[in-house]
Amino acid sequence: MIRRRWFDFDFWTPVMMFFLLVIGLVAIYSATVQSRGLIYFHKQMLWILLGIGVFLLTLFINYERWLIVAPYIYSFAVVALVLTLVFGRRIAGSRSWFVIGPFHLQTAEMAKIAVALMWSRIIGGRPIRRLTQFRPSDLFLTGGIAAVPMGLILLQPDFGTALTFILPLIFVWILMRMPLRYWVLLALSILILIPFGWRHLKPYQQARILVFMQRDNPDARGPGYQVYQSRIALGSGGLLGKGFQRGSQTQLGFVPERHTDFVLTTIGEEWGFVGIAVILLLFILLFYRWFDLALQTPDPSGQMLIITLSAFWIFHVLINAGMVIGWAPVTGLPLPLISYGGSFLMFCMGSAGMILNVYWVRNIIQMKLDTASF
Repeated sequence: MIRRRWFDFDFWTPVMMFFLLVIGLVAIYSATVQSRGLIYFHKQMLWILLGIGVFLLTLFINYERWLIVAPYIYSFAVVALVLTLVFGRRIAGSRSWFVIGPFHLQTAEMAKIAVALMWSRIIGGRPIRRLTQFRPSDLFLTGGIAAVPMGLILLQPDFGTALTFILPLIFVWILMRMPLRYWVLLALSILILIPFGWRHLKPYQQARILVFMQRDNPDARGPGYQVYQSRIALGSGGLLGKGFQRGSQTQLGFVPERHTDFVLTTIGEEWGFVGIAVILLLFILLFYRWFDLALQTPDPSGQMLIITLSAFWIFHVLINAGMVIGWAPVTGLPLPLISYGGSFLMFCMGSAGMILNVYWVRNIIQMKLDTASF
């Protein structure tokens, strides 16, 4: 019987994740130590320790077991979102959090993994012949799996987190080889629904979108304040930055959320363009590695799990990086492994563990597939 071997393990992912976590800790310390002491730094250290436990849990449990219980995880995530709407605490205008003592838990992060598992179980588990035969029911099935948590998250309202499901869903349809006519139909449907959706956005959400559309001349005293201050900070950082804890815009509090959503601004002002380039390069290498792992995975379910979980990460990086320079609306999406916060960090560590498990057990899965073919 083939067992998991350390020789088959991917060590590059933990190395890159380690560097990103360290960078995040340094940035959080610099952004908060003058105003709040070490409280955020110590909390993030605690979240990282808990995240390592979540990472090891998902790493050592075969992903096939997660797929078996995927409907229960999905149901639990949906119930948790409903309970959040009823009993959750409203923070920053959204009822997205359960508060347990000093900890704030965002239930939407659990829904991301639950949806990825359901997609992988239902679609990735089909026979190879069926995978290449896209049917209209597949469009509604895959979209419906994502639509339920997305709708509940929109009711909180948390527009940014709801949007994170879109890119993974697009990847699912690409993997399923959805015909061009369905893409055209979706595009037309979105164009028709835009006016309806615009009327149902909160005023501050509409303002953020308008600021994004006018990014060349943001209102420095209105909704565009965050982006305006972020640009000043990034510009003052220049090529090499001002140095550790020497960023005037971030240290003096001109940049809001400088340890969470705008942590990249803190890094850019202190370490310049070079510092941001190093971070983006680490993410590019990480995502390239994960897609390479997916290509080496013989099981369609495992491939879909790696790609959909990776897509959540990619969306966060793209929107967060674009947000701090005004190339994306301010949506409150944190930067993976770097921004302060526990719930999203738990998602990152848990999803990374699952991705590595899929690759680690590939030889065991290949043996099962070879045995089943006889």
